Amino acid sequence: MGAIPMACQLYSVHKSLAQDFEGTVRKVAAAGYTGAEGFGGLDRPVEQVKAIMEETGLQLIGWHSGINAFDPENIKKTIAYHKALGVKTLVVPALPAEMTCSAAAWHATAKRFREISRILADEGMVTGYHNHYTEFTPVDGEIPWDIIATETDESFILQIDNGNAMHGGADPLYYLKKYPGRARTFHMKPHSATKGFDVVPGEDDVPWAETVAELKRQGKTEWVIAEYETEALFPDVEGIRVCYEKLSKFF
Repeated sequence: MGAIPMACQLYSVHKSLAQDFEGTVRKVAAAGYTGAEGFGGLDRPVEQVKAIMEETGLQLIGWHSGINAFDPENIKKTIAYHKALGVKTLVVPALPAEMTCSAAAWHATAKRFREISRILADEGMVTGYHNHYTEFTPVDGEIPWDIIATETDESFILQIDNGNAMHGGADPLYYLKKYPGRARTFHMKPHSATKGFDVVPGEDDVPWAETVAELKRQGKTEWVIAEYETEALFPDVEGIRVCYEKLSKFF
């Protein structure tokens, strides 16, 4: 497999987007990204989003949608909005405590994910889940990430965020290998044991070369997605530009 295209998770620049949406998207494209992953609700007009994506040439490759977007009273609007944008991949980025507080809660969450997957499949769409750090800590003797992985089918994306996983003491490369082919999209976030997230790729503890090699070996990852939320070193737009500059070297 050749180079995997790189997208930007737009939450990385959410402060700048709130001030100047079009101008910020232009800067993301100018940094070198060819794709963007959206986030949040349905408040921004479809026409505005489509227009700036077409202008910049960025492909809208997915969306981080809160779990409530799939509630019965919301799911039709969620599907219609993203279909209008041409988005087929809706990933849940976080969960409320009641869905993660016990092994039983995680099993119920996996069941909910299966239900969402079936609904979206009928619409030609897919879903998945994006980890933070608690998914790799045993709960009632079970690893939540294993529950989600084993109780959803191959169409359900296990969107590993390597920085978040390492923050939780886990080895993301181990889980990438444990569930091969499930990371159709993969979040690349720098992390250091001593500096946390306040570090740039290549100066952190992430085994970037080995991770990229494994993604290419599996051959199923359609996009890698840079995410950079700290402003300790740079303002948000500059941080995501530096991320592209550093990460692109590994491809």
